[in-house]
Amino acid sequence: HSAAYERTGMLHRDVSAGNILIGEDGCGILIDWDLSKRVTKGVEEKARQHSRTGTWQFISTWRLLDPSFRPHEVSDDLESFFWVLVYEIAKCRSPRKMDMTADMQYVFDMHSDVGSDGLVRGGLGKFSFLQGVPITPGDIDMFVETPCADIIEELRTLFQDFYRHVQPRYEVFKESLPRIKAKRAKDQRVQDARNKLCSSEWILSLLDQHLGSTWDVDDDGSLCRYELRLYSK
Repeated sequence: HSAAYERTGMLHRDVSAGNILIGEDGCGILIDWDLSKRVTKGVEEKARQHSRTGTWQFISTWRLLDPSFRPHEVSDDLESFFWVLVYEIAKCRSPRKMDMTADMQYVFDMHSDVGSDGLVRGGLGKFSFLQGVPITPGDIDMFVETPCADIIEELRTLFQDFYRHVQPRYEVFKESLPRIKAKRAKDQRVQDARNKLCSSEWILSLLDQHLGSTWDVDDDGSLCRYELRLYSK
């Protein structure tokens, strides 16, 4: 993904668990580029259509809240990778006797009824997750004992800063948009997060940092202690 965007300006626009394959050598492959689109890096565009692309569970919080606000950006693709990571951890490593079904549905499937503009909106569950509920940092620590938990929490903080001042309920967001834009423009934490999400560089550096730590590259053993729990709607 990083190479496609940096070299050609191509955004995938459907990063999801089903579109990531892991080869026998452990390397990941991002497939299904049917919805991809080339953009001009550094040039701010306006949304041309009130629609979104992607798989609902992994679409960015912003695109779920209001796809007409701005076009799909590289930050949306990067956020989708984050949701894939959280989804797979919560789905496959839920501790025995800890049923995560309701929390998973709230974070990944929450949606509103069809609005007057014909759009179904969501994002409240993901916005809540970024604030630390309903799947808390303590829950993540129970799922994994490797530095993967640290990766999730550092990325959670990054996106939490990225969405500062955003109102997760659409009607409030729409009415408050001028004030929200003004506050975000003056907030250094928002600007720092935006800068980190203008390419894959910061996230790749974060992954390299933790992969080079005390991580057992084979397995942390938790799959032997926890039963696999398949998640379904």
